[in-house]
Amino acid sequence: MLALTGDITLKEDGTPQIHAHVVVGDSNGLVHGGHIMEAHVRPTLEFLLEELPAHWHRRHDPESGLAIIAL
Repeated sequence: MLALTGDITLKEDGTPQIHAHVVVGDSNGLVHGGHIMEAHVRPTLEFLLEELPAHWHRRHDPESGLAIIAL
C-alpha cells in the first residue's frame, strides 16, 4: 500500500460511512488506485486516523444525486 486517504462521515441516519481511496503497487512496479471496498492485509498495516473537533455529515444532494459532505 502506497497511499490511503479518505474520510469517515455520518450518514443522514447517523451511521458511519467510510469513503476511502487507495494506491497500491505490485511486484512489477506498477501502481493501481481507486476506491477501496474491502481489503486483507498481511502481516500488518499501520495508519494514523485523526478525529476532527466536529463530526462531518453526508447529506443527499438532489441536484447532483451525490452524498455531499455538509460542514
